[in-house]
Amino acid sequence: MKMLHLPVAALAMIATGACAASAPTAVSATPAAPATLQDRVDSSFSPLAINSRLADVKAGLQMITENDCLEMDECEWRDAEGVRHFFWSDSSDTPKLLVIKFVVASEFEGRAISALGIGNARMKADVIDRVRAFDPRMQVECDGKNVSGNVGVQECAATVGDGWVQIGFDADDRLTKIRFDGYQFI
Repeated sequence: MKMLHLPVAALAMIATGACAASAPTAVSATPAAPATLQDRVDSSFSPLAINSRLADVKAGLQMITENDCLEMDECEWRDAEGVRHFFWSDSSDTPKLLVIKFVVASEFEGRAISALGIGNARMKADVIDRVRAFDPRMQVECDGKNVSGNVGVQECAATVGDGWVQIGFDADDRLTKIRFDGYQFI
């Protein structure tokens, strides 16, 4: 049996009932549930949750017009922190929803990247260490045979709930891009 060691002052309060007046009336025995890995990853990129409607959030975003995106109606949107967001809809009859968030490392020179707890790390080993420390549930794998080309010539990836994360590096192991897809949308 373990013995509970309390300071003398605490014992005196218990013995005299002095702590009863300040004790809470109800105590919850159920701790708050931890965030799902997907929710934690999602919020580390930006406060806009996956599935946010573009119409509801576009006032706080800047449209990035690159690569003839206007013709295809597939432009990316940047928030005040520099995180890019991609919205998608299956048809013109349904609202565009946030499906991808990503960070272009070169746009964060001299600034910390909050996504996945990367901070100021930019070299592959440091970045992967930070990502694994961000949440031990992240099963990050770096396999040179599985490179999509979406984020760099080298790629590490992890499945997170219905989505996945890709972390890209150049040939010199320097971070290029971090991408979070909330789910398969096409």
